[in-house]
Amino acid sequence: MSCKYIIATDLGSQSIKTAIYDIEGRLLGSTTKATIIRKLGPGALVYSGDDFYSGTVENIRNVVEISGIEPKDIASLVFTGMGGGIIGVDENWNPTMEYTNPLDSRDQPYFIEIMSEHSDLIRQKSGTGSPMGANKILWVKNEHPDIYKSTKKFMMVTQYIQGKLIGSIHKEAFWEKTSVPLSGLTDAANNIWSEDICKSLSIDIDKLPRIIPSTEIIGSLKKEPARVCGLMEGIPVIAGAYDKPCDLLGSGSNVVGNIVDNAATYPALTACVDRFKADMKYKTLECSPSAIQGKWIAMTYIVGGGLTHRWFRDEFCSIDNDKLNNVKDTIYRDLDKKASLIPPGSEGILFIPHLSGRATPSDPEVRGAWAGFTWTHKREHFYRSILEAIAYDHACSLDAIKENYPHISFKQVIVIGGGAESSLWNQIKANVLGLKYLKLAREDTTTLGAAIIGGKAVGIFDDMKETSDKFVNIEDVKHPSIDRHNIYRSYVNSYKKIFKDLKPVYERLSDLRKQIYDAII
Repeated sequence: MSCKYIIATDLGSQSIKTAIYDIEGRLLGSTTKATIIRKLGPGALVYSGDDFYSGTVENIRNVVEISGIEPKDIASLVFTGMGGGIIGVDENWNPTMEYTNPLDSRDQPYFIEIMSEHSDLIRQKSGTGSPMGANKILWVKNEHPDIYKSTKKFMMVTQYIQGKLIGSIHKEAFWEKTSVPLSGLTDAANNIWSEDICKSLSIDIDKLPRIIPSTEIIGSLKKEPARVCGLMEGIPVIAGAYDKPCDLLGSGSNVVGNIVDNAATYPALTACVDRFKADMKYKTLECSPSAIQGKWIAMTYIVGGGLTHRWFRDEFCSIDNDKLNNVKDTIYRDLDKKASLIPPGSEGILFIPHLSGRATPSDPEVRGAWAGFTWTHKREHFYRSILEAIAYDHACSLDAIKENYPHISFKQVIVIGGGAESSLWNQIKANVLGLKYLKLAREDTTTLGAAIIGGKAVGIFDDMKETSDKFVNIEDVKHPSIDRHNIYRSYVNSYKKIFKDLKPVYERLSDLRKQIYDAII
């Protein structure tokens, strides 16, 4: 094949990243552009679809220049990105609204309403307890009926960008299969929109686009987008998958029983499983298709959990910040060094890492908390308790995964994301979960996974799993300590119990916040 390079773009909540790969999985160049978040009012955080588009074409143009690759040698363009939120288009693919994702909380009353009345139906059919589409469409329908009426199709921002690149009209709209269940509107097991859910929520099913496989060629790059991207007209554009399935693929984890810990802004624990199964007992797991046919992912995540490290650094490390030569990374290394001297359990401190509500299982009124500290505890105790708390949350998730899939043996976790650089944190997680933790020699798992999909779609790669295995190498392994694992189980049990114990407190605090907010406005 003369065309031997793949361009993969990851549309994230904080940045747009574009990378170019050859057929051996080598990263030849990458570029990143910060996203623009618009604050329209209290709780109203949105993105412009056209900002995403301009950032995407700029990234593609820059990465082609950086790599020195001839545009004629590009085999495909493929996309990945965050898995929730919606944007609408009219009949000519013009946006009817801003892109609203989980950071935008204006739809929360509708989320609470549909989950109080239809949570079992949505979880049984879609496999999610934290829908990120149905509630937002209902919010648009009820609060902005003019926008709802003018919208021909709702979709995620990734599909909006792809549609602009290939010159789509609304009748050609699509939504790739891995992210569809996150909308809360699908019959996930059968890969179709659920008429039962749409009817129950009074959402017009004809406003939802067709569902397509991750490897589908959705069209070819049109002349004008090709010009601004610095590419040739006619390059195939591939559907791709949202970021978590791409992480599985790009980390070599598309083997049933493998788990990926994405230690990033939204810490997520994602297991590769062999079937769709709604978590009706714990109501914790999100279940959706993998990019590989016949495989599924069972996932949990912590909203903004990775931001807590930065918050702690900024608010509690200002003194050390002046003393240390390197600003950010050195502070984290210093915190890790001191926290490593603290025994398991941070000498009795328990931290709640859900500073913006709990998503899996859903409990939007939960907030952050420290319990058990005394005058003898130091800053490093509090920092270690943050690291341990996210590990405790993952342990709760692992318990749910094991019970939902008792026939599968889970033996190891591959850790990716910025947090994977912390050797201490990896060891803590290995001890808490009782599983070995493997750190990869590369960090570009999301775009690499997307590139594998893009290569499969145009015939460069025959088997995505075999390709993934060939591209991935392990750099470090942390083995669990049985003694420390046994100590940590008591803390995990206390962590599970504290949410029930604090629930009335959280509910009261939520009411007080609303009273204060109402008084201000």
